[in-house]
Amino acid sequence: MSEGYNLSRIFTDIVAAATDSRRAPESSPEARGWEDLGDRMSNFDHAVDDGTEELLRQGECYCGYAGWDFHGRVWFEAGLFRCHVNRYREHVATISAETLADIMRQCSDRYGDR
Repeated sequence: MSEGYNLSRIFTDIVAAATDSRRAPESSPEARGWEDLGDRMSNFDHAVDDGTEELLRQGECYCGYAGWDFHGRVWFEAGLFRCHVNRYREHVATISAETLADIMRQCSDRYGDR
């Protein structure tokens, strides 16, 4: 008689692994329950939607930043814009800069326009 697969255990292991790699860092705006303004920045045309800097400077909100090989969550805190950069659903870096243009430049240089 062959040993059967424990599908419940396999499913639990898969979910645990996926959750661990996708979890936002504790310092992220999602973890704090801040308002999501949706994607407002893009590497496709290097554009930032009008009014985004002003909205983020008000605090307790964040926006998405879509890139070819990454996605970021951008917010304003302690006088700087910050971006949690994710690649393939895993947090890889947090970048800080004085302007959204600088955030975009750093992310593009490091993670890409391909």
